[in-house]
Amino acid sequence: MLRIHQHCARRFSFLLLAACSLVSPSKAASPDDPIGTWTLRCVPPDGKSRECVVTISRDGNGLKGLYVADGKKRLAKEVALDQGVLSVKVDGEYIGQAYKLTYQGTVRGNAMRGTVQWSYGWASGRFGFEGERVVDEIAAAP
Repeated sequence: MLRIHQHCARRFSFLLLAACSLVSPSKAASPDDPIGTWTLRCVPPDGKSRECVVTISRDGNGLKGLYVADGKKRLAKEVALDQGVLSVKVDGEYIGQAYKLTYQGTVRGNAMRGTVQWSYGWASGRFGFEGERVVDEIAAAP
């Protein structure tokens, strides 16, 4: 009788191990995963509140981003996640002059906080931003 229980226990252990190996941990999103759409808010040195929307998605083994501000869409130049810090670089033009923005933020669940490094002509600086993930709400059926 003991021999039958040991045999069943070994078989069950093997089946459990096989089933667990089918679940890929790399596909599971961590709570600090940057994938999604983010609304970012900041107050740059000119004192005017600004808002942009950044959508981060996977691109093979890397990341890509779409940046929308002031009604204009543009692809992010570089998007990377390094040691928990998301970095998004964006180029643009204002009054005929090129500018560069680099957002660097840390994701905590559905919130992000960080800094924006900017350059415009000969001027440059840094200021903070805060953001929140846009969460799709599913309406409950009546």
